[in-house]
Amino acid sequence: MKNSKTKKILSILLAVIMVVGMIPATAIPVSAADDAECPIAGATGTGTEDDPVIVDTYDELQAALGYEDSELYIQMDVDIDCEDVVPDDSLYSYSASLVVFGTKTLVINGKLSSVAVDAHTICVATDAYLTVSGTGKIESNRRCINAIQHQLSAEGITIKGDLTFEGKDEYGVIGSLNCKLLVYGGTFINKEYPARPFYNDN
Repeated sequence: MKNSKTKKILSILLAVIMVVGMIPATAIPVSAADDAECPIAGATGTGTEDDPVIVDTYDELQAALGYEDSELYIQMDVDIDCEDVVPDDSLYSYSASLVVFGTKTLVINGKLSSVAVDAHTICVATDAYLTVSGTGKIESNRRCINAIQHQLSAEGITIKGDLTFEGKDEYGVIGSLNCKLLVYGGTFINKEYPARPFYNDN
């Protein structure tokens, strides 16, 4: 009798184990800690093409552009003013308000401005690649996007969409030296050198 009861209990336990084992993994709730998180403090989005990092401030934008991971998709839907940013030449030697590292795709639907600073707005650093698109505007006191200084060896720049680039520099509002420059759209306004919207030696 006792042996029969033990067998019955073991049979029930075995049946429960088999049923649990048949539940698909997708049916088990995943804790929030297991979800992909935004790599940039204060921003939202995981940085993929389908879920870009949404930035609302200068600090978030620079953190995203400078993020160590080689590839990140970033979207800016607000106006961001870099006019209070003093480029740290001792650290970067890039003379720019924002510096790109790694491979970044930046969609600008607002206005990115650095017209009061004697610096380029965005600089593409050594071995970095920037793809920029959107419907917004980049304003600069010099070049809007720069990859032209002698210490740079950027991979390149791709420009898409309906962005407006407005700056004033002898070497264009977009400057690239020894790197790829692909232009598929955009409006380029060089306020002091209208005949030179962008410069590329390749």
